[in-house]
Amino acid sequence: MESQRKEEVFIVGIKYALLMICIGALGVTSMASAHPSKVPHRHLEERTSPPKSAKAKHQSSGVTFSFGPSLNHFAPEEGIVSQDILELGGGAELSFGVRVNPYVGLQFNGMLTLHQGGAGTSMGGVFMGAFTVDSLVYMLPNAQRIEPYALVGLGVFSLSGGGLQSTLEGFGVQAGLGARVRINPALSLALEGILRLAYLDNSRNGGFDEPFSSALLFSDSLAVKIVLDL
Repeated sequence: MESQRKEEVFIVGIKYALLMICIGALGVTSMASAHPSKVPHRHLEERTSPPKSAKAKHQSSGVTFSFGPSLNHFAPEEGIVSQDILELGGGAELSFGVRVNPYVGLQFNGMLTLHQGGAGTSMGGVFMGAFTVDSLVYMLPNAQRIEPYALVGLGVFSLSGGGLQSTLEGFGVQAGLGARVRINPALSLALEGILRLAYLDNSRNGGFDEPFSSALLFSDSLAVKIVLDL
């Protein structure tokens, strides 16, 4: 009787132990499935946020407005302008540009420079003006900071003052090199060096009693411009 009771107690103990083992195994399994060790996981109830896109770059309209001072050297034919006029003068330039594509741009440029009379002369200075339409070819269209370009164009040129009886006007061409340095997405500095050649005469402005005058004008200039992306 006593041995039978001991056997029942032993069996109950084994069942209890098995039950505890099963409960423990289930707990470990559920924990492992919820948080696998050293493996990235995501709960089903968590909402996944879309990946953050990179900050969008400033998209320019391709339209620019620029202005700045220029240093100009000119050499008209001998006898057209008084020898007392200085060949070196200063002025300003204004430009309106359109970027047609990454490689080509179009620029409308106006320029006015003043060449003063030399020391010891009371003669007024000579004004040289020009309005040109230029094509810009960008050498490194994907450059982020410094963007070099070549420039070629044609336009209307004029020369007045400095003892001239009437204004000389005519057509000319120009070519040069430039570089644009970006300060921020909307502001840049441009440096341009340009050579110009123009034929000028007084056929439109000379009077009937005034002799015909004409000249070939050679000019070169260096300009620094502030460029605004509109």
